[in-house]
Amino acid sequence: MRKKTQTLFEMKTALITILVLFAMHTTVSGTQEDSPSGYTYLTGVVFGDLQKDVYLVKGEISVPEGEVLTIEAGSLIAFAPGASLTVEGQFLCRGKPRSTISLSSPANIGSMPDLSGEERWRGIRVKSSGKIDLRYCVISGGTNGVIIDSENASAVLNMVSFRNISNSALIYNAEEVKVAEGDFTSLFITPSDGLIRVADSRDEIPDSTLQALTSDFDSGENRNLRTTRLTLSITGATGALTGIAGLAAGHYFYNRYKNTDSSPSSLAQYERRAKAGRALGFAGGILAGAAFCGLGITFLF
Repeated sequence: MRKKTQTLFEMKTALITILVLFAMHTTVSGTQEDSPSGYTYLTGVVFGDLQKDVYLVKGEISVPEGEVLTIEAGSLIAFAPGASLTVEGQFLCRGKPRSTISLSSPANIGSMPDLSGEERWRGIRVKSSGKIDLRYCVISGGTNGVIIDSENASAVLNMVSFRNISNSALIYNAEEVKVAEGDFTSLFITPSDGLIRVADSRDEIPDSTLQALTSDFDSGENRNLRTTRLTLSITGATGALTGIAGLAAGHYFYNRYKNTDSSPSSLAQYERRAKAGRALGFAGGILAGAAFCGLGITFLF
């Protein structure tokens, strides 16, 4: 009976550990694999959050309708020759003035060579359901930069620089939009108003305008907050379950210790298990309290 109880307790502990690890692990949906050169390969359908790193796109990748792909500031996305990105959902590149995001051909990294057509990637294509929000990005080494297929698509380009593009940096509804090579450009496209340039292409879009333009975008910040809340909720629930299980085990073994006439060695064993159960209950209570306090704090900001 004691062996069965101990085995059941160990199984519960293992299950709780797995739940905690699962809750704290966030990944990107899509095909990813590490390469010997230090890149992380991206292929097929991709969405989620890409943390600051170096990525290599092979072939065509796509963001499906209803999904969001967010690139963290400071990342480098290298597109293999002939590769491309198709956006039917949302594509968010939230670079910063001192931490830009680079979307480039691998052969173009660190220099501005005269690339052949076979070495270039094909650019970013935004479908009618697509929305892009590119901030402080450098797009280089492609045949085209950004191709917006439809008047129904939404696009915000805030301080985006197109460099070493062989054909057109920006195409909107089958027409080329003149963009100065190398300059940081700011403009936006909405289904109702079409294409609107900022007065000076080297100026940023005002914050109030940016907020209005992207109010219906599923921002990376909001999704990260939801992920944090989910993780804290699961961790808190796990801590509470651990605490309850520990206290129950401690109470059980304490009763066995108090109400048995077993040998001194058995009594000592019951006493140790009772203390261990209480300690586990105490630790679970602290974990649950900390997690739920953290969860409450997230609602204050």
